[in-house]
Amino acid sequence: MQTDLRLARSEAGPRDPLTGLASRGALERSIDGHLAHGTRLAVLLLDLDRFKEVNDTLGHLAGDALLRELAARLERSLDPTDTSARFGGDEFAVVLPGVRDSEEAYERATTIRRELARPVRLGDVRVEIEASIGMAIAPDDGDETAALLHRADVAMYEAKRARRGVARYDVAHDPRSDAHLAFASALHEALTSGAIVVHYQPIARFDGTVVRVEALARWHHAQLGMIEPSRFILGAEQSGLIGRLTDYVLDQALHDARRWRAHGHARVGVAVNVAAANLVDGRFPARVAALLAARRLPAAKVTLELREASVPTLDRARVVLDDLAGLGVRLSVDDFGRAPSSLTMLPGLRAHEVKLDRAVVQGLLNHSGGSRRLAAAIIAASHALGLTVVAKGVEAAPVWDGLADLQCDAAQGFHLCRPLPADDLLQWLRRRAM
Repeated sequence: MQTDLRLARSEAGPRDPLTGLASRGALERSIDGHLAHGTRLAVLLLDLDRFKEVNDTLGHLAGDALLRELAARLERSLDPTDTSARFGGDEFAVVLPGVRDSEEAYERATTIRRELARPVRLGDVRVEIEASIGMAIAPDDGDETAALLHRADVAMYEAKRARRGVARYDVAHDPRSDAHLAFASALHEALTSGAIVVHYQPIARFDGTVVRVEALARWHHAQLGMIEPSRFILGAEQSGLIGRLTDYVLDQALHDARRWRAHGHARVGVAVNVAAANLVDGRFPARVAALLAARRLPAAKVTLELREASVPTLDRARVVLDDLAGLGVRLSVDDFGRAPSSLTMLPGLRAHEVKLDRAVVQGLLNHSGGSRRLAAAIIAASHALGLTVVAKGVEAAPVWDGLADLQCDAAQGFHLCRPLPADDLLQWLRRRAM
């Protein structure tokens, strides 16, 4: 029966003119047919990471050539009973009928992702690009075509946000679910009641001088226990509360930094993470300015950290980034080093600093020449652009010493200090000053 239900090329109807893959409508009809016959299946949605950089750097003709090549690879990685389609832009979809369980679906998705990640030669340029894949499985995650596509889309955005590569649908990440609505209500109450607290992790130069601390939000829910920051930050983004959460953490961090100054630690600045939504909010710079004035803290002592992969298109973010830089606050690009091509983005981001990705830093423990050369290249290139470099996730003395040898500027991690509540951090600073 599966062979009869598969989307045969001769029966597929209209196809995508660029790649030759099936249309969205044809793929939806394929899902409908399998569901009508009770077939267990997985729906995958794929979105190419950093595809816009290819278009912006090499031009749309190169981008089209890349899409054609990746579509061909996608088709080659599928079984005859599978269906693939292009949904537009750099988004693709796949139907895998007859999967036994989520483990098999995950293995199939991982194989597809690995096939797409092989380098592509575009003229004289070698391009490496990866995909974020979300999957939903019928009947476990739904038994209707529209619901499965929506849930695969939710999973894909979670894979992209968390940089997991492949993610399966989780109702906790779905803004349409009852569970998510209840979670958003609890988050709103936590922001109102002050249930979210801020801890701080020191960042120090290699001579031991503490230059600032990173503010890290913590939420201990009365019923749910300690909630992972990644989870409630995602909830804040999906429920429209990310602006309030960012303002809340920034205000608390500025308040605590002011206290440290009063106790003789004026040199210690504070760093706060900002989300993509903050960078397209034209009112955000004014709120930052108001909080700086209210807490009477010099703007130069405040660093706003953003992940380059989460930044919306520079055209949309440019005004906010320019306004923030105009206030005198420092801008830092977090999780840097996953894609060296992002060096080209730094001038547009108005960055003062990059923070080496944890994977790059921990790779130094492997004593491989490749990891050391990658870290050295990023540090040297950043210095050439006038940027300082901070390494995150430093958990061992050999890594600390290796980074110092590479002329890295500063570091943070368990080797130096774990995140601490504000009062404990003050005591830690006092002990170091003795």
